Amino acid sequence: MKRAMWLRLVLSGLAVAPAAPAAAQIGATGQCELTSSGGVTNINRALGITWIGGGALFHCPRGVTIRADSAVLMETQGMAEFVGAVRYTDSTRVMTADWAQYQRDQAILVASGNVTLSDQSTGTTIRNAPYMTYYQSTETRPEELIYIPSGRPEAVLVRAGEAGAVPDTTWIVADQLNIHGKSRFLARGDVVITRTDVRGTGREAEYTEELHELRLHGAARLVGEDYELTGDTIIAHTDEAERLREVVARGAGELVSDESDVRVSAPFLRITLVDGEVERLVAVVPLEARGVPPAVEPEVDDPDAERAAEPVRARAVSSDFTLIADSIDARTPDRQLEEVIAIGHAYAERLDVDSSRVTLPAVIAKDWVKGDTIVATFGSQDTAAGQEERVIEQLTAIGAETPAAALAMLRDEAREPSFSYQIARWIQIRFSAGEVDVVEVDGLQQGLHLQPESAARTLGPRAGRGGGSGGS
Repeated sequence: MKRAMWLRLVLSGLAVAPAAPAAAQIGATGQCELTSSGGVTNINRALGITWIGGGALFHCPRGVTIRADSAVLMETQGMAEFVGAVRYTDSTRVMTADWAQYQRDQAILVASGNVTLSDQSTGTTIRNAPYMTYYQSTETRPEELIYIPSGRPEAVLVRAGEAGAVPDTTWIVADQLNIHGKSRFLARGDVVITRTDVRGTGREAEYTEELHELRLHGAARLVGEDYELTGDTIIAHTDEAERLREVVARGAGELVSDESDVRVSAPFLRITLVDGEVERLVAVVPLEARGVPPAVEPEVDDPDAERAAEPVRARAVSSDFTLIADSIDARTPDRQLEEVIAIGHAYAERLDVDSSRVTLPAVIAKDWVKGDTIVATFGSQDTAAGQEERVIEQLTAIGAETPAAALAMLRDEAREPSFSYQIARWIQIRFSAGEVDVVEVDGLQQGLHLQPESAARTLGPRAGRGGGSGGS
């Protein structure tokens, strides 16, 4: 299995500690030789302090070179300082800075001033770091750590793809950046993560390669090609090729999808993606937050309506319908809204209100259904402008402990409206050309058909296009 190359940023092998003007010891690996300098001065022989000026160049084992305008070697303290145009190079990595210090006993490298660290084999780079501390792995510290505490550093993480493929690149900008070993990073403070297929923001971000998992905490947001997801916390899982395959939002989660024309909100959202596109969405209200909904649902299409009252509900809203329940399962293959299933005190209504219904009482101003379970299916139709749009084709409500209920407006051949109100075990409303076409029921408990007096006199009580109810 190919391992991701996101975090190959480690300066393994660097352990500079001075021993003499012409040589600096590197742990147990050997000696660094001073091969070029403008001058060497022993400042304090007793303390073993040596200054090297005029451009110091050290050649070390494993192909390591260290270059600086000047260096101070402090043998007794086990410390070396490099000042001015510092450049460290090994077989794969390059680090540049204005100043650097290495502490031999603690195995700590500190660099400051325009610090840049890059992996020449992959192109992975950290830049714009005013200050960086690198903690080498030791017997008591098994994992290496690169710590950048401030200054909006930027990490460009590159993962090599298949032969001939374009490398996968991720850009990370944050107030603080920690890189743990080769497989984990933690970013804090106004974090921005950008990839070719998605952009994420939050107050904190953490990636773990072993789990193929990215976590965004605090006002988290994830924006893809045709969707935007927000929540208190967002957890994204990737496949072996680092493509998003599943995303979870916790706490005030909301998904907006332009292509499928749906907005879904709930305390818990799980999204499944195929080739970077939303394929399925599950919205759930935790059991502890559920309760019996009010007898009359709120005006859900009113953005100013108060929605903070208990119980918490999951909501799915498109241009022509709203669905409310304890849990919602929406399927959007090929970016097309296909089916939505709502379970638990489910309520659905059409938002495409006929202009003739604006002046009607609220109870009959919209088509609506209630039930323990509601299934909504969608299809395509052409608009007046010749464009294709997704519209609701069918609403099915199923009762459990309490029966289902529905109200729908129908029109007869003369375009006279009538209203069908049903209470039954099972109710199905089918739509055609944006209007109710057929209402069918099974296990009818109560039914009511209302129509204008003129239509009742002319056409009789069964007037209305598709207004009959089947089964009882």
